[in-house]
Amino acid sequence: MTRSWPDTGADAYLTKPFRREELLIVINNLIDMRKTLRQKYRQLSAIDKDDFNKEENAFINKVNALIEENLSNTDFNVADLAKGVFMSRMQLHRKLTATTNRSASNYIRSYRLHKARNMLSNDKRSISEIAYDAGFRDPNYFSKTFQKEFGTTPTEFRSSI
Repeated sequence: MTRSWPDTGADAYLTKPFRREELLIVINNLIDMRKTLRQKYRQLSAIDKDDFNKEENAFINKVNALIEENLSNTDFNVADLAKGVFMSRMQLHRKLTATTNRSASNYIRSYRLHKARNMLSNDKRSISEIAYDAGFRDPNYFSKTFQKEFGTTPTEFRSSI
């Protein structure tokens, strides 16, 4: 019994012989789909589950859950994340880069910054306390990376709310 191509996990399928134009259309569609996925995951916002491949969505959800579990753990790093998703560091790096266009360390930092931004919006604690709770060891480094990510300092962000 043969399985149909959507069941095999393939993104596209062409029967031989195929026309060059057909191949180029499929390739362009796959590239466009990847760009859309990268943009959606880069934003780290709520994701409409119907828009994405089930495997990629499950992977990103697992990565996010592991980071969330270890949010205040300043020692949590790429090696720990790789171990948590049962991949080598290189496999994790490749998969995250392909899916989100961010390296694993950049993805962890960005996730923490987005969580810190939410805390700054909803919490009255000091910026330093929020930085520590988001997994940053140094509040100055937190402020610098926050400004780089969002274009404003944590203090300016908080006062604009």
